[in-house]
Amino acid sequence: MRLRVLGILSLLSLLMVVAVSGVILASASRELTQEVQINRIAALNRFAQVAYDAALEGDSTQLEREMDGYSRLYGEGILIRLQQGTLRSGGLDADRPAVRDAVSGASLNVSNTVLPTLEPFGSGSEVISRSFGTGSQVLGEAVLEVNLDAARQKLRERWLVVGLAAAALEGLLLLAAARLTGWVLRPVHRLNSAVTELEETGRSSQLPADGPPELRELSRSFTAMAQTVSEAIDSQRQLIADTSHELRNPVGAAAEDRPAGAGTANGPRAGRSGRGWWPSWNAWKGFWTG
Repeated sequence: MRLRVLGILSLLSLLMVVAVSGVILASASRELTQEVQINRIAALNRFAQVAYDAALEGDSTQLEREMDGYSRLYGEGILIRLQQGTLRSGGLDADRPAVRDAVSGASLNVSNTVLPTLEPFGSGSEVISRSFGTGSQVLGEAVLEVNLDAARQKLRERWLVVGLAAAALEGLLLLAAARLTGWVLRPVHRLNSAVTELEETGRSSQLPADGPPELRELSRSFTAMAQTVSEAIDSQRQLIADTSHELRNPVGAAAEDRPAGAGTANGPRAGRSGRGWWPSWNAWKGFWTG
């Protein structure tokens, strides 16, 4: 029974730990994704603003300088298409399908600044894009490559911490389940042993009051009942012994008071008297002595 209860409690605790861990890990993935996304959108907006100024002034020197510095610092490529030409840094390939789709969407004034949710064992980079210009005219498109390796590494570290915490929590829950199961079942086993002892010997030792309140009350009730039963059995045995003793005394006295000449041949009358005495005496004695 203990193993069955522990098995059920272990399964329930495992499901609970897995569910809680899943929620925590999903929250960590969303948090890191949002953090990277906000940071990269800010960088993209900065480059779009500088590109807009360069498009108006016709001078892209400052823009190229900032693009090269960013790529060296973060290892991410940038592509900005102006009316007078396309600028690239960080080795971002303009023929890459994701980059082409981003440029095409931005040229239609459709921004794409949403990153997919991070996965700890994913690979590759993502791109975000937006257009820049005036309210009535698109002057160009800015595409930023987002390297997610650092964020994935951070997410893996969080997964490791959550996994270790979940394992420790599961261990504590299993220990608590074992203690709880023992606390509940120990009085039950004692009651079972006490019932067996009472059945075999007519007596039962006093049960300790431990376990849940209901089982403590049951143990006290069983102890009182066992004591009552034991006292009743003792009283019955004493009654049988006293009755047997009281019945044996008259029988012995009757045997001692039997006439000395009973059963001897002292004449026909005496013989009849002796023959009449013994059958009655033997029958009466056999009746009382069983």
